[in-house]
Parts: sequence; structure tokens; C-alpha cells
Amino acid sequence: MLFRVLSGGEVKPKGEQLTVQQLWVDPPLDVYFQGDKPPLSKVMLLGSNENEFWLAIRPKDSLYCWGKWSEQEFAEGPLINPRTLLEALGIGEVETERDWSLTNEGPYDILTKRERGVISKKIYIFSCDYRVRKIEFFDPQGQVAAVAELDRYEQVSEGFFVPALAKVTTYNKRDRKKPLTFTLDLQRIRPTKVTEQQRNYLFRLPPRKGYKNVIRIINGKWVDE
Repeated sequence: MLFRVLSGGEVKPKGEQLTVQQLWVDPPLDVYFQGDKPPLSKVMLLGSNENEFWLAIRPKDSLYCWGKWSEQEFAEGPLINPRTLLEALGIGEVETERDWSLTNEGPYDILTKRERGVISKKIYIFSCDYRVRKIEFFDPQGQVAAVAELDRYEQVSEGFFVPALAKVTTYNKRDRKKPLTFTLDLQRIRPTKVTEQQRNYLFRLPPRKGYKNVIRIINGKWVDE
């Protein structure tokens, strides 16, 4: 099920407001997000495919960071991570071969995932409608690395709902008192189709030319390129 935002919507990273120019999502891993700040376009590009993910910001920070999914385990990496965005949109997958446990806390059923014996993720599911309301991502030390809060679910197609309001808070390992908040407020979410040419453009690692800082992320570590 591929869907996109037809119009409206905004995103607020670092207190700045960007217009959601384009958002295409084809689960489980294809994402293309473009945030503009008129008159500038492509101020933020966020995306992924089955092999890679990337985040590109300019002109102020001029940062391009990317990585391979096969080289990641815990929820570390770019402060705004496409995998976190995917799950914040309610389309993350529960890997059945992983170590999961189910508990209950008040109105929530909680799915807890472990990697090598350490908690890496908690998914809070509201018992009344069984939709995900919150996801906590943990680092290898067991600290919360990011939190996604989800609300205002809209039906995109028969039996398929997406939260139109998603707030993602990412914590800085060096100073946890200064988290980064990323709010995605969407309107007019609709199913759609793309041509093969469009797919090759939307879900392909973008060119790195013109970015001052280029970083590759390997299991949470930032490596200059």
C-alpha cells in the first residue's frame, strides 16, 4: 500500500517550521520526505529503501548522513531517522523472529523487544482500538533514545489507518536535557500509485554533491566520509 500526502501538513524540527512538500510511503521500508522552507526547496530530505536510509539538511547545516539497514541494531544514528518515522506512521513491522514479550499497563498492551538481552523497543497499544499510541526506542545502554507519540488516526483504505499527527522526540546522548522534537502534522493522506521511473527517483539514495558534512552511520557511530 503506497500512500502520499496530497496537500497541507507541516513539520517542525528544531523549532523551525517546514512545509511538507512531498511525503511518499510504501511499506515496509520505502520512504521519501521533502520539507521546504519557502522560498527554498528541499531544505530537508529524509528517505529510505530496503537497503539504505538517509537524511540531508541544507543550507544552514549542510549535513548529509546515510547508512545501511544491515549495519544497524539499536535506535541510534541520525536524530531524525526514517525508520523512526515509518514506525511513527504506524507501519513498522514486528519481526516475529525477534525476542518479544507482551505485558499490560493500565489501558495499554505493551510489546517489548529485546536485542541480545537488552530492551531495544517498547510499543504501547491502546486496548480500546488496538492502535499504537507510543513507541519508545532504546540505546545499547538501556536509555530511551527516542519516543514517538501518535494520534489522530485517519483511514487511508479499507482496514488501513495512519496517524495524521506524530511527535517524535530524540534525546541527545551528551545532553539529555536538550532533546530534538520533530512534529509531523499531515492532511489529505491518500493511497496512490507510482511509475517505475518515479520509484527510482523517490526511493534512491540522493546525490551527496554540495553538502559540507557527509557522514555514514554504522551501528550508531558517525563516520566522516
